[in-house]
Formats: sequence, C-alpha cells, structure tokens
Amino acid sequence: CDEESFDRNIAVNLKGVFLCLRAELPQMVRQGGGVILNVSSVAGIAGAPMLGPYAAAKHGVIGLTKTAALEYARRNIRVNALCPGYTHTPLLDTLRSRPGTLEHMAAAIPMQRLGNPEEIVQAMLWACSPQNSFMTGQAIALDGGLLLSSKRFAQATADHAALSGAGVIVARLSDGHDSNGKVKQA
Repeated sequence: CDEESFDRNIAVNLKGVFLCLRAELPQMVRQGGGVILNVSSVAGIAGAPMLGPYAAAKHGVIGLTKTAALEYARRNIRVNALCPGYTHTPLLDTLRSRPGTLEHMAAAIPMQRLGNPEEIVQAMLWACSPQNSFMTGQAIALDGGLLLSSKRFAQATADHAALSGAGVIVARLSDGHDSNGKVKQA
C-alpha cells in the first residue's frame, strides 16, 4: 500500500467521523442530549488481511465511538458504532463481474448469504431508537455470524482482497503470531 492510499483511507473513514463528532457533540450538549451512530465495519473489530489502511481506520472509528460514549454519557448523549459485514452495496456488487466471487464470500458466512442494505437500516433505526436508551459505547456487528469464527473471517477477507485485486499484504500481529505465521515467544 502506498502512503497516498493510506492517507485517503484515514481521511475518509476516520477523520470524517472525527470531524462529524466535533460538530455534533457541542450541539447535542446544547440541546440536552442525542444519539450518534458511527459506521465502522467488521474489519474494525477483527482486522482485515490485505486491507490494513481500511481496517486501521475502522478500528479508529470504534475507538472514537467508545471514547465519546465515555465522555458524554452523563450528558444524555449515546454514541455507538454499527459494524456491517459483507453487504450488497454498489461497491461490493462491482465484484459480480468476477464469476463466483460473491458466492464465495457468502459461503464463508454462517448464514450463507450477504447482508441487505435494508437490514443495516433497520439496525440503525433500532440503535437510535428511544426504546434502546441504555446502550452506549458499543460496536455492533451485523455480519451473519462471520466474526464467530476468526479463521473463517480472516480467510474470507483475504480471499475477498485477492479476488478484488487489492495488492497490499498486511501481517496481522495481534493474534500472537509474527508476520511469518509463527507463534511469538513471550
């Protein structure tokens, strides 16, 4: 990955959320409360092989979400993050030109299908609902069970990146292995 691509991922996926929070929170303090729902990704929870800049930005969104939730809970402001998995979107649907790609991705999901935008919207409405007034600081995965198996997620993400032409390999060191896959010694 080149530095320009990294910077673009951070600017769009992390700094954009930061700038929104900076504008939203003072207004919500003035009005006596509110709800903020940031959008992260399952990559922000578990990492994403070969998509390091994207995963780093989405991890950052969860960090900002949790920090804002802690800082503003006493001011009646709830802050959460929604973390969708593979969902039919125009961007993901561009992979239809590669036969079998979406089917391969769906096969990695325990529910055996991709999510639909309508399902994500329903979760957003629920997360912001007054009937959900006790939840703050949460990163909510909507992934059909994909994260239930970290190996399955890592393989599906690596396959997706390879099939979509992503060229950068980012070693995942947080799982107790070095960049060669060997167990790190303590």
